[in-house]
This record gives sequence, C-alpha cells and structure tokens, in this order.
Amino acid sequence: MILAEFGYGGKILNSMPTWVLDGTKPSRLAWYLKEKLLPPIYWEGMLKGREWLAKPESQQSDK
Repeated sequence: MILAEFGYGGKILNSMPTWVLDGTKPSRLAWYLKEKLLPPIYWEGMLKGREWLAKPESQQSDK
C-alpha cells in the first residue's frame, strides 16, 4: 500500500520524513496507518469536531 499526499498539480507532498514513510514506495507502515490508525481518528475524532493538535480558544466573558 502506498500512502501519499498530493498538492496542486499532482506534486507529492510529504508530511512525514521520508525515512519514516516514503510516499513513493509501498510499505507495511503505510498499510497499518491507512487500515488501523486513520479510520478511528477520522470517524471518532474529526467528524465529531475533536482536534487534538489545535488548542481551543479561551472563553473569556466581558464583565
């Protein structure tokens, strides 16, 4: 399985270092990410409005 990210014009963009995950070659790590890790992150996190990498804005009331 190849897990690749593409930008405009079909250019391959890597969000991970190529020594971890090279988007041009099939790997077991790419399969594991796509099959086991990404679906729960998508279905249980992103679609429910959870974002682990972003800090929520503080809710300060004006009194």
